[in-house]
Amino acid sequence: MTTLLLKEQLQQEINLIPEQQLTELFKVIHYFRLGIESTKPIKPVQQQTTQTTSIRNNPAFGMWCDVEEDSHHYLQQIRQQQWQPR
Repeated sequence: MTTLLLKEQLQQEINLIPEQQLTELFKVIHYFRLGIESTKPIKPVQQQTTQTTSIRNNPAFGMWCDVEEDSHHYLQQIRQQQWQPR
């Protein structure tokens, strides 16, 4: 079935729908179309060059940017300081 023929048949079917039901039909078609658009593949982010970048250069790294040592060791020190009796 060609696209043009299918659209004509859809239009004929729509013309047979009672006016009170057109709003509901519109909502079904509209949300169906939105669902199709939301499933379209998103363009992948361009891959970085083969050069590796450190996580430390990422702005989300936050408080860890100044830490030179192993993060596990660093966390142990912080926890010991926080849990010492005062």
